Amino acid sequence: MAKNDNENLEDYSIKEINESLMDEEEDYDYDEEYMTNVSNNLVEEVNKVLNQNNEKQTKKEKIEKEKEKKYLSFENRLFKNIVLFSIFFVCFLTLLFVFLRSTFLKKVKYTETSDIDYKVILFENETYDESEMSKDFTYVGNLIDKVKIDFKYNIESDRDMEVFIKYNFYGTLMIFSNNNEKLYEKQINLLSKEVNNLSFEEPIEIDYSEYKKVLSAFKKETKTDVYGTLDIYYGEEGSFDKVHTSYNNSKIVSIPITLKDELVKIDYNNILVTNSYVIDENYSVLMLFCLIISIVSFIISMYFLYKTLYYVSLLRTPKSLYDKFLKNTLKKYDKSIVIHHTMFDYDKYNIIIMKEFKELLDLHNNTKAPIMFYNVIPHQKSHFFIIINKDLYLYKAKSVDFDK
Repeated sequence: MAKNDNENLEDYSIKEINESLMDEEEDYDYDEEYMTNVSNNLVEEVNKVLNQNNEKQTKKEKIEKEKEKKYLSFENRLFKNIVLFSIFFVCFLTLLFVFLRSTFLKKVKYTETSDIDYKVILFENETYDESEMSKDFTYVGNLIDKVKIDFKYNIESDRDMEVFIKYNFYGTLMIFSNNNEKLYEKQINLLSKEVNNLSFEEPIEIDYSEYKKVLSAFKKETKTDVYGTLDIYYGEEGSFDKVHTSYNNSKIVSIPITLKDELVKIDYNNILVTNSYVIDENYSVLMLFCLIISIVSFIISMYFLYKTLYYVSLLRTPKSLYDKFLKNTLKKYDKSIVIHHTMFDYDKYNIIIMKEFKELLDLHNNTKAPIMFYNVIPHQKSHFFIIINKDLYLYKAKSVDFDK
């Protein structure tokens, strides 16, 4: 009996121990799986961060590489700024000239001209078959009855104008003695009109016999041999574009008045007057645009002028720590350094950046490869580099780094 109880107790203990061990194994398996997951997640996060850093570094190197590609030599930079300054300054002057010329276009020029024609109407006579004679002949004074004048007036301008002209024709009758002494003068209004046209035509009729009667009456009263002249004038007061007023008073025809049976010749003068005025009108949009662009071009040209002067000043800049480093290095290692006159092609090489010149010098001592020197920007930046196969070991010397 006791034996069986011991066996049962032993079986129970073994069973209990086995169950306990299985529980511990399950707990252990659960902890191991959890730790594995945590470890994997941690590794993924670390790899993600590393990849991001690598991408940033690659992007940064790419940007630096692109920047390096864009570097121009000092001479090219100076030349580029001179060319750009010249282009924008010429553009400024050209557009400014166009704009200023537009102000001259506001100066309106015009020309007043006339065309005078006349006919002499004769009394009935036995000398001439015709009852009238055209201009530019010599006429018998006692046979003249009337003079018909055809006055044509015209304004020519370089632009359309708004005109208002008030004009009149008047005559001045003057009586002289045989000694050419003026004895009498009288002004006679012949015609007055207003027009708003650039051209007009006006007929004027002179009753020659009436003026002979005046001359005859004056001779009778003074008992003096006399002769007379009738001068015909064109008077004008013109308004142009409501801003300019023109005055004109021109003698157009001179007719001798005689009581004798003698020949007379009629003189005439055509009007030819050139004048100008300035109209006050708004600039066109195009002209304002030219002005704005000219101002912008001037500002840009001044910027490039400043840069040009700056680069020129670099040629006379006192030696800085960077200049001293450059001078000492090129002098001390002149046998190891080869001056390179062109920028290397970044795409052909794997660029390895060296933080100090000493590292590049150690590489030279170990490989005996020559150190290339390229002056990127005088007094500011230069490159020292060694090329070994497809690898390019680069040290960038910058003035800003020496000033720190």
